[in-house]
Amino acid sequence: MKALLVTLAVMLLSSFVSSQTTHNASVGGFFLTPDPLVNGQIEVIRTLDSTTKVTTTELFYRLCTSTGTVQNCQIGNGRIPASALVGDVYSAANRPDTLTVFVDTAAIEGSSGCGLPGQTPCFTNFTCFNRDQFDICNGGQGPAIGGLVSVSWRRTNASETISSIASKFYDFGKLTSTQSFLSYFFSANFTGSVIGVPVTPLNGFMSTSTDSATLKTAFEARKRGIK
Repeated sequence: MKALLVTLAVMLLSSFVSSQTTHNASVGGFFLTPDPLVNGQIEVIRTLDSTTKVTTTELFYRLCTSTGTVQNCQIGNGRIPASALVGDVYSAANRPDTLTVFVDTAAIEGSSGCGLPGQTPCFTNFTCFNRDQFDICNGGQGPAIGGLVSVSWRRTNASETISSIASKFYDFGKLTSTQSFLSYFFSANFTGSVIGVPVTPLNGFMSTSTDSATLKTAFEARKRGIK
């Protein structure tokens, strides 16, 4: 009887710990601002390295002012403290999942932590002059101060996409390993401000995956304007 009680206690504890564990997650979207000439994009991602077990949280924002055919953008990109992102994204359908990022990018020590482990904050704020469709700063770059990013996402049931990927690996015709993972992409609404500028969402999303590399690849692609 005692052994049974111990077993049940371990199972309940394991279930509790599992429910508190954060997942690979990403959120983002494009937005408008009160100034009709200014629009932007924001993305946040949290990934767990399956080998090192290091969790990395990254933020990207872009605020662009368009004058005729010339577009000048303030851009921020880099790692932020894990505590700056609160909430999670789960795979279960119709959950009211939320994620909130709250961080002052001007207070992160520039690029001084970039050579340190992945959880160490490392952020760059800069201005991209005469940015083109290929994300090239034809007018060069200049420093920017950064500021407070405070945005909250809430999942909606407007759309949901589930992707299942399975791979098999062979050496000389012999199966050596298999790999499979699931990715989930949900619609979401978001509110808040980026560098002190209020946002009006054009679209928003929340995503999670059992494979951190998949989220990371999509995150990097969207930063370069690849959907």
